[in-house]
Amino acid sequence: MAKNKRDTDTGVGGVPDTGHPSSKAKVMIYVPHALHRAVKRRAVDEGRSASDLFAEAAHRYLYAAEAPVVTSPIPTTIQSVLSDTSFPRLVEAVEQQGRLLHHLSGRIEMQQAVPSNDTPSRTVGVKSATAMRTMLGMLRRSGADGVDSNELSKAMLSDGFKSGTTENAKAVLRDAGLARYEGRRWYLADV
Repeated sequence: MAKNKRDTDTGVGGVPDTGHPSSKAKVMIYVPHALHRAVKRRAVDEGRSASDLFAEAAHRYLYAAEAPVVTSPIPTTIQSVLSDTSFPRLVEAVEQQGRLLHHLSGRIEMQQAVPSNDTPSRTVGVKSATAMRTMLGMLRRSGADGVDSNELSKAMLSDGFKSGTTENAKAVLRDAGLARYEGRRWYLADV
């Protein structure tokens, strides 16, 4: 039976109950940020967890105070946690990722080395230029009468140009001073 309340928190004689899977208890303590950062850095350097370092510090404190010290049944180094079978599998997985990245980077370099005339910007530019040439031809044939805006849009659509391409062509020709828009009609500008 426990002698005092303090012993009931950690088990009889300060030893935790073995009913917990890891025989460890979750404890929250507040420490200064600088101390926490220093412990995490040291843990990484030693290949251990910060929790192990805090537990070790508590053990040393209790030992110095001549209190009973509980040893941990769980290995403290990360290396000992890895089994002999999982480490080679991990190495193989990393090597496979390296081979895959090498293969993909080679394919990307090959694609960049081959110049392509069918790039999207070139295709869009060709379509826009063709639409402007077609529109200028229609305006030239219409003469001084010009072309009704709706008729021009329908004619461009029947020639296979989408409305967005037609509107872009109109804007470019108007901004370049090659065409003008007055009273819902398009005219070839006096150049």
